[in-house]
Amino acid sequence: MRNLLGLFLRGIMLLIALASISSREDEPLNVQEKVKLDSNMQTKQYQTEIVLNTDGSYFIKEKMDVQFIKPQYGISRTIPVHRLQYYEDSAQKEHKFLYYAKIKLQDVNTDILGRFQNGNYVLDLGDGETKVERQNYQISYRLTPYHTEKDYHNIYGLVLPDQWRNPLPKGSSFTIHFPKKVKLSKLHFYSGEKGETFDARKVADIKIDSTGHKVTGTLTKDLPIGWGITCFGDLGKGYYTSTAKPDLGKNTLLASGICFGILILLFLKFGRNDKIKSSIQFQPPDLDSAAVDCILKGSVSDCGAISLLLYWASEGYVFLKEEKNEMTIYKLKDLPPDVPEYQTYFFENLFTEEEPFLITSDVPDRIKGVMEKTTEKINHCYQDKIYTKGSGIARGISFFLTIAPICLFAMLSTQYGVLNQDERFIQMFSLLGICSGALVLNVAVDIWYYVSGSFRKKTAVVGGVLCGGGLLSFIIFYINKVLQSKVFDFTGVMFLVCGVTLAGVFLTAFMKKRTKQCVEWMRYLVGFRNFIENAEIDRMRILGKQYPNLLYRVLPYAYVFGLSETYAQKMEALNVEMPVWFDCCGSHLTFQYQSLFGFCDSISKYIGSSDSSSEGLSGGE
Repeated sequence: MRNLLGLFLRGIMLLIALASISSREDEPLNVQEKVKLDSNMQTKQYQTEIVLNTDGSYFIKEKMDVQFIKPQYGISRTIPVHRLQYYEDSAQKEHKFLYYAKIKLQDVNTDILGRFQNGNYVLDLGDGETKVERQNYQISYRLTPYHTEKDYHNIYGLVLPDQWRNPLPKGSSFTIHFPKKVKLSKLHFYSGEKGETFDARKVADIKIDSTGHKVTGTLTKDLPIGWGITCFGDLGKGYYTSTAKPDLGKNTLLASGICFGILILLFLKFGRNDKIKSSIQFQPPDLDSAAVDCILKGSVSDCGAISLLLYWASEGYVFLKEEKNEMTIYKLKDLPPDVPEYQTYFFENLFTEEEPFLITSDVPDRIKGVMEKTTEKINHCYQDKIYTKGSGIARGISFFLTIAPICLFAMLSTQYGVLNQDERFIQMFSLLGICSGALVLNVAVDIWYYVSGSFRKKTAVVGGVLCGGGLLSFIIFYINKVLQSKVFDFTGVMFLVCGVTLAGVFLTAFMKKRTKQCVEWMRYLVGFRNFIENAEIDRMRILGKQYPNLLYRVLPYAYVFGLSETYAQKMEALNVEMPVWFDCCGSHLTFQYQSLFGFCDSISKYIGSSDSSSEGLSGGE
């Protein structure tokens, strides 16, 4: 259980790390902000020359003639590389689509510093040491847009910037060179702020040369701050020889295939438990109750160590006496030398020559540190005999291999998308639901044989709902964002990744394999547990007559099985005598249900083990 909790916490840390990565400053969080005027500069001229390539990329040269009112070190040029774009079709219906581009600088005439910020590539132009009053800045760069459409043959891009911090003056111009002949009627030019689609011909004179390969535009009036000019046109099928595709699909498919392949190999190596077929048993096993607790749960709990007090009492080594609100445990005789070392250690630390008895109120002082050391010794004695070597590590690896593909897909879809902070958190919580569900299903498999049937079903249902709900919410969220054009459309890849994740969840749940020795133990213990939980009163009465003290020897095992309440109620119904090792307050002659609860609850309370107490006394519900 502790290992699974550790895995879960590491999974949460991984998701938080991924969320942090996907929330980097180069993500378009504030592209809606208004452009702020820089009153210290005046733009004298702005010229853009664009060469469209047959692979859909653009080679762009820009010249900016800037006058400063007060001398400055330089300017900033903001180039959008990640945003939602807008255009109108022939029916004047507005469309939007996701725009993502990579930029590669080619040449500049000054010192330059580039950075990604809010979906833009920001260039700081100037040497940072010398102030200038007027400067002609020149930059050139290659801009490569990424698309997911199979047949994309459009031109779309800013020909004059919309995030320039000055009005663009009359006479500023742009030129577009096309690799193949185009018709001006096929091209649409829009002006305005981001998202606006006013006809740019009202502010610019736009012409095409006689060859049909070059289009020029010159501003006939000043363009207000924050306004740009965008060119859109359907160039016709076959215009581009190729277009750039996002790496999301290819990278995610490759990662998913590798992860799933390793998951299968790990499962074949470490998974596939031998089937545990229970046999009918009513006699306690040849193991003490603490060992049974460790074998059932994979590691012993405080509940298992506490059960040794009942075990020793039923074997005649201690005597329990209830006195008002306390319980006193008296040592009757030493343990035999052949008992496991952890029993000897625990027993000798509880009962000393000076004080061969233990009062529940003295528990905190008497067993400070002893309980932890005892559980360590029990675990050391049995843990290597429970699961095959490496199976626990294999499950840990499998857990991360299971969530890695869908986390990678989420991270890359966020990188290529325009999700806001709230949408990122919705996506992260979907992944958290999947991780939580996987953890609960792992727990359900591990506790299957020592909890009640109803609790098994509840645990499996909770795990299934968390995992299935997380996957379903992730699918719905992603498809919704595709329809909103906020992420690229990789729906097919997304379904494949979700399928791999779902398969990985179940493979991981059954990854830990029990040893042959443990399987034999489990076959006996499952049958013994079924007897404790399901035995009829008449059957128990007959066994009690045939095997004196048998019913009391079962008590410590009922406690670690989580069936104390169930078993104690049956004992009360049988109206059997109190055991000789238990002196109940009030001189009751028959078994008292409340007395057992008082003893176990007192010990658990005083060692600060309320969780173990509830587990031991709740019947697994």
